[in-house]
Amino acid sequence: MTVDAIRQWFSARQFESRRWFGRRTWIFLGALILGYIYLLGDYGLYNLWVYQRRVEALRAEIAHLEQKRTDLLELKIRLQAQDPQYIEQIARERYGMVKPGESLYRVRDAETPQIDPR
Repeated sequence: MTVDAIRQWFSARQFESRRWFGRRTWIFLGALILGYIYLLGDYGLYNLWVYQRRVEALRAEIAHLEQKRTDLLELKIRLQAQDPQYIEQIARERYGMVKPGESLYRVRDAETPQIDPR
């Protein structure tokens, strides 16, 4: 082997090594970008997890509101039926109404601060 052949062989190896280093770099960067998109992108695993939690919370709220709606519909039906005992119960409990000749007594909680009557 001559010196020129050896130089040519080493320069070809160095060129091949540099080219392979460039390929590895591009492959690594591509994998890094794809990993970011897969994990943290708009449709990544993290956002899907966040959206799933939000859906669960909204479903729980919907169930609560449906129960409240059912209770209100039952109240409406009872009031439309003109149930005098029920109407009287609502008037007494919610609005503090009393019949003529009755006295209303309110009991305060111990935690309620007392107002100085001065």
